[in-house]
Amino acid sequence: MPLVQDSPLVISIATKVLDIETNDGRFENFCREAVSAMEGGALILSTSASWDLGRDGVGYGRADGIYLCASLRDDVDAKALSDIERISSKAANIKRVYFCSSHELSEHRRNEIAAALEAEVEHKFSITVCGSRQLVEAVASNVEILNRFYGAEIEDCIRVITERDEKNHDVRGLKLALISLDEDSVAVRSHIYRSVILEILGSDGAITIEGLAKRISDRLHLSSVIAKEALVAPVSMLSADGVISNDQRLIKITEAGKSELVQNTADAATRLLDGRAVIRSAIENAIGGRLAEDHYSKIWSIFQDRLVAYFISRGETLVFEVSELLGLDATGEKPESIRPFSFVEEVAKAVADTSSSSQQRIELDQAIKDIFLERTGPAAEWLVRLCMSFIAACTLGMEHSAGQEIERVLRKTSLVLDTDVVLSLLGEGEIDHEGVTAIVDRWRRIGGKILVAEPVLEETAYHASIAHFDYDQVRHWLPGAPHERQQLIENVFVRSFAEMLTKDAKPSHWGRYIAQYVGTSNYDWSKVFDDLRANYNIEKLPARRTTDAALEERVRKFLIEQKQAVSITDTALRNLHDKARRDAQLYAAMVSYIRYLRDMDTSSTCLLMSSARRLAVAESEFKEAAEPELVTSISTVLQLLTLAPNVRLGATAMKAFLFDERPIGFTSAFERTVMRILHASDEASVPWAKRGAMMREVRQKLMQNAKSQGEKMRPDELERRALYPENQANTIQMIKQAFDAVALDTEMAKQNTDLKKRVAELEDKLRRTTESNRNAKPPKRR
Repeated sequence: MPLVQDSPLVISIATKVLDIETNDGRFENFCREAVSAMEGGALILSTSASWDLGRDGVGYGRADGIYLCASLRDDVDAKALSDIERISSKAANIKRVYFCSSHELSEHRRNEIAAALEAEVEHKFSITVCGSRQLVEAVASNVEILNRFYGAEIEDCIRVITERDEKNHDVRGLKLALISLDEDSVAVRSHIYRSVILEILGSDGAITIEGLAKRISDRLHLSSVIAKEALVAPVSMLSADGVISNDQRLIKITEAGKSELVQNTADAATRLLDGRAVIRSAIENAIGGRLAEDHYSKIWSIFQDRLVAYFISRGETLVFEVSELLGLDATGEKPESIRPFSFVEEVAKAVADTSSSSQQRIELDQAIKDIFLERTGPAAEWLVRLCMSFIAACTLGMEHSAGQEIERVLRKTSLVLDTDVVLSLLGEGEIDHEGVTAIVDRWRRIGGKILVAEPVLEETAYHASIAHFDYDQVRHWLPGAPHERQQLIENVFVRSFAEMLTKDAKPSHWGRYIAQYVGTSNYDWSKVFDDLRANYNIEKLPARRTTDAALEERVRKFLIEQKQAVSITDTALRNLHDKARRDAQLYAAMVSYIRYLRDMDTSSTCLLMSSARRLAVAESEFKEAAEPELVTSISTVLQLLTLAPNVRLGATAMKAFLFDERPIGFTSAFERTVMRILHASDEASVPWAKRGAMMREVRQKLMQNAKSQGEKMRPDELERRALYPENQANTIQMIKQAFDAVALDTEMAKQNTDLKKRVAELEDKLRRTTESNRNAKPPKRR
């Protein structure tokens, strides 16, 4: 879609694009064009001199004596002073200097900067300060310039926020989600109502409240028409704000409402570009290098489209699951959901396939996966808030139709916490800590019961008992940054203590902290249960009835048979049998308890909240609980609570919306040790997405070393032996060699990228110089 000349929307979007610019070379070239336009078409050439994050250009021909300084820095004062001082000391014939910042600057701020800079050079020449808006407006009448430098970003943004992609309804819903971004569930829902009502009135004109309900349902593809009573409060609020009028049964948009629609479009553009920038930053930080502009445009297009489809699928699936839990009539069959792991695998592969480099494909694949699995940093925060908006849109109206029913159901439903959920509750450093804490608190307030089973308590106690091993390996660098804690610490209790160290805790408090949970043996759960009961009022799930002993044994054998084929080592086989024993105990205990509840009240039931699906598989095989959703996810329960009256959940509690399956940690103790060694090193630093390449190099060295000595061992045996004290020196040497190989590949790739970029710049400069010479008039003969 071609850009429109002098379009206010294009100017607004382009200004934001400059504000998030990170490519100093591209920005300098754009500034040359903008200054050239201001100077009547005079040619401004690059001096190719870089200074920190600033770059300079100098006039040529009739623009002789005109200089420009281009900077991406936001600390403009210090940058301007240093650049102007440098130019004034090196150039004799200065007529005017343009100082161009990629940030939007007010007129007052530009005047302040210009005055300060002119005083610095004793008013020897004039200085013109341009912010992003002035630069864009200078070339707005020549959209070819904008298109050449920033066309991909601008066109993609316009496609989304003007909703011109009629074939892709998923992308059309992105604008509404962007407009409605906010910090908590109630505010997001309120924004959805407000935005969609104004949007429909702006396009359809006057409409009745019944017609509005039908149009909203169609616009959001809701499974049933939203009740008109659900619109009474939002319509009243909009009327009070003066953005709509509500006379004689017809609702109309006012001029103030039309102005808000325009502002909504601008806000959506800004938020979309913010997302584009934070996702790019996360990927580049993970792979340890910059992506070319056209390459990232391909990545973003793929990422954006698949992301929206995933969020809509998440919303539709949650609506169906909530409806089943409430016993509501869910129209049609359960929607075909996109499992979080499947989506992450798919989008990571699609993004990776944009690269022609096999090494970069591996790194891009890992970088995308890490954004979703770790759920830390600005990229994950933006994604969580966007996902909240999509899910709120999918469930719009349910808070009115099912709010009271939700409270009734919760009071009659006992919620059993699986091990991963208990660990998230106890661990302050866990991604889902706030979400699980909110669930336990709200569930109890409504009158529901929270339970924990003995097998879960055993497993939690074991995690506490082995925490000191993890703590001893990482304590020297704690507390570390949030992403380091998620990446390098495996034990929940160590991660929790590291989080506490960022506040008031001290390293000397570790012993006292972990003693709260560790009993007299590895599986002594008494202290864990005491803490859960005292702080969260959690009760113990009764053990199974003796009549269900045979069921427990059948389930245990079934779970072993399901997984035994993939358990190749003796340790893995022991762990499988131990896990199957505890899962069978948990399933049998839940079946016994559900039967007990139904003997007392046929409408009472019990659910397991877990990120794992193993007991759901057992129930589908044995069908003893007779519950369609025996196992429910953190995200489903959170969504259920957001629909209950007077419940407000913040964005930090809703991270499970983005991804609520258990992420895969280190593949082995050896990998964990290698990555911790590299993290502790002052000389070596491996971007996190390169850890796969790093480990392949290390493992290859191990195999080569064993082969040279005539030894034949399984890879897991080689890794275990590499950690023996007598082999540590040799292992560290192999790690160093592997690091050198990965670092060399990275440096060569960077050099190739830089060379391609430099060639492109030189070709562009040559083309422009040739065109200028061709168009220049020959000098008159004397």
